[in-house]
Amino acid sequence: MNDPATAVEALDRLEHLLVRLAGRDLAVGRFHDSAGRLRVSVPVPDWDRYVRTAVDDVLFAATGSPMALRRTRDLLRVLAERAPDGRRAVVLDRLRWVERTGGEAYPLVWTDGAGRDRAGPPERARVALPGEGTENGRAGRDLPGAVPGARQGPR
Repeated sequence: MNDPATAVEALDRLEHLLVRLAGRDLAVGRFHDSAGRLRVSVPVPDWDRYVRTAVDDVLFAATGSPMALRRTRDLLRVLAERAPDGRRAVVLDRLRWVERTGGEAYPLVWTDGAGRDRAGPPERARVALPGEGTENGRAGRDLPGAVPGARQGPR
């Protein structure tokens, strides 16, 4: 992924399109005459093909970017909520892959999307940064995920 921000923008557009398709009848490639005889058959993608085309290549490229991988996870979560039951399997397969990959590749930053890591809400600790003054008798600033009382870098 050369530019994660651009990937996120593209994923926004893909989500919009897939959400619109999620509940639609996609079997639209057969045309009949007034007597009911099939006259034209045009191959059209089914739901699985739309999802695979929109998401699969992005998934593999996004493994190098936690930002893009999280946005892909968000897209898949929205689709899992909005797609009819019969269309969720392909989405949930990819969502499981993203959750597993994100947790393995980025264990320190991978959250559930609500700011919590898999173990629960993040702890906050004060970390002294060079050049910072003190506030209320404590130096530094809050950093999510830091362990309170633990040594936070070189002394």
